[in-house]
Amino acid sequence: MRTPDLPASAIQTAHRLVATGLQHRYGRVEVLRGVSFHVEPGEILCVVGPSGCGKSTLLRLVAGLERVQTGSIHIDGEVIAAPNCHVQPEQRDVGLVFQDFALFPHLSLLQNVAFGLASLPRSERQQIARGMLAQVGLGERADDPPHVLSGGQQQRVALARAMAPRPRLLLLDEPFSNLDVRLRHRMRVDTLRLLKESHTASILVTHDADEAMFMADRIALMQDGRIVQLGTPADLYQHPASPFAALFFGEMNRIDGISRNGRVETPLGSFGASGQPDGAPVQVLVRPESIQLVPVETGSAMAQVMSRRMLGSTSLLSLQLVGGDHPGFELQAQVASSAACEEGAVLHLRVDPFGVFVFAASGR
Repeated sequence: MRTPDLPASAIQTAHRLVATGLQHRYGRVEVLRGVSFHVEPGEILCVVGPSGCGKSTLLRLVAGLERVQTGSIHIDGEVIAAPNCHVQPEQRDVGLVFQDFALFPHLSLLQNVAFGLASLPRSERQQIARGMLAQVGLGERADDPPHVLSGGQQQRVALARAMAPRPRLLLLDEPFSNLDVRLRHRMRVDTLRLLKESHTASILVTHDADEAMFMADRIALMQDGRIVQLGTPADLYQHPASPFAALFFGEMNRIDGISRNGRVETPLGSFGASGQPDGAPVQVLVRPESIQLVPVETGSAMAQVMSRRMLGSTSLLSLQLVGGDHPGFELQAQVASSAACEEGAVLHLRVDPFGVFVFAASGR
């Protein structure tokens, strides 16, 4: 869809957010523990982590729905939140998109989108609102009430309403979680396009690792009130900083071992263990997709397929090693569904070290 022409007052200017040393408590419960991050102009930062890690509280602080107890938040160098400063949410020029859409049922779609543009002349409000509805593919539904729309269409209207005032920052709180799987993917594609076209700095909170990987320029992974790793999706997937980070972005085969001369011997072969003390117990995490099926090959492990489950373009194999020094060792492999590997078949395996990560046995 083509981006509609908008009035000069609606042109987006790039903005930057900086949060420093945020700590927050609810009574005796510490939910944020020294959180610092920044969002560059036009960047999408996804904040991910398990339930209770502090990500929703972080979003509420940025939105102004909670007062900052310790630390500070700046937009374009202006303090909007600190222990002695609290700019009200409606004065922060920050857009909000929630998972429950929060549309006004008694207003038309056009009126919903124009709601935050009260300071503009009526003709300009309508021009911007119609342009935003066209941008989300609902230009012909401007006079409809929200209740006649599907969930995905209502979420598009909510996004258009949040973006219509051209906020300095857009905050999205689990915006796709109420949608079915197929519609969720479409909404991710459409939302990503809109955010990039508008060059809006955005923070998206989600518990969905796949969603973060798809949407983010950078990901902030949270655990127990802290950001434990911050980087690009490739950084977090290819270079996890801890077992928690590795496991958050996909299932793993775990193998216990001992570091010897910078390496660790496993039933699947020998792998580098640089940085681990000699003789120290380690845990080796192997991504299922890094286990490859190969023709008969000297030194390759052999395994029998115990079960096979289709995942669409790929299949998940439950394997059990046969022969060698570790018969019966169980693991999982993810392979192309076209691969010849029926239940009961005996296969030769090779592991791509790109998907192998070695951590101290005590690592979290």
